[in-house]
Amino acid sequence: MERVINTLSKNLSVWGRRALVQTSDGLASLKDVVLDNGNVLLSRARIAFSDASSTTLRAIQSRFGSRR
Repeated sequence: MERVINTLSKNLSVWGRRALVQTSDGLASLKDVVLDNGNVLLSRARIAFSDASSTTLRAIQSRFGSRR
């Protein structure tokens, strides 16, 4: 009986380690996806800000005239 318990506890340890590794890999993959999506959103925000800035500048120049 003790041998069965030892074998089961070793197998549970192996399964536990495998589960932890798989969970860790899954979280790392999820983190990469989140970072990629964050970078995409940041790029889109930069583009939108740049577009808004140039539109605002053109509006100001047309309102007050371009002083060069």
